[in-house]
Amino acid sequence: NTSCVDCAGVLNGDSVEDACGICDGDNSSCADCAGVPNGDALEDECGVCDGGETDPENCGSSEITDGCDLPDSPTTSYLHLTADGSVLYKSLDDIGGFQFNVDGADVNEASGGDAGSYGMQLSALNATVLGFFFGGGPIPAGCGTLVELDITGDATGLSGIVVSDAGGGALIFEYYEGD
Repeated sequence: NTSCVDCAGVLNGDSVEDACGICDGDNSSCADCAGVPNGDALEDECGVCDGGETDPENCGSSEITDGCDLPDSPTTSYLHLTADGSVLYKSLDDIGGFQFNVDGADVNEASGGDAGSYGMQLSALNATVLGFFFGGGPIPAGCGTLVELDITGDATGLSGIVVSDAGGGALIFEYYEGD
């Protein structure tokens, strides 16, 4: 009698086919992007499951264009250098001064950004940028463009980052490369 044989061919066995037709399967071999066996959900052009986007130009970008695009962290603040020389920041604390090196390039001039808006004195020599207050300041905690750099060379990032609060105490800052 074959009615007592399971899908694995075992007499009186308990193996059954899953929704995908696989004996003792887990329904994953025919699952769509939403995890539904034999479902019809597909990823759209942006990689969103069951999304509706058909034009990859509308998918947006993970490119960092503003300091507020930098990661949120309860303990760490970030700097990021854009291809056009903008140094973006996201700071947990007020900034009283900073120093960093631009890797792979020389800095011809440092100006503008929130450092310029708040009256910070800016200096650039070779690959090093320095910003400090002779009174005034600090730059309030938050995010934005710290300073605009005119650079020569192929800048690959920032290193030697030192950032202080208004009293000269060290703040924890890291360079964020992006995705």
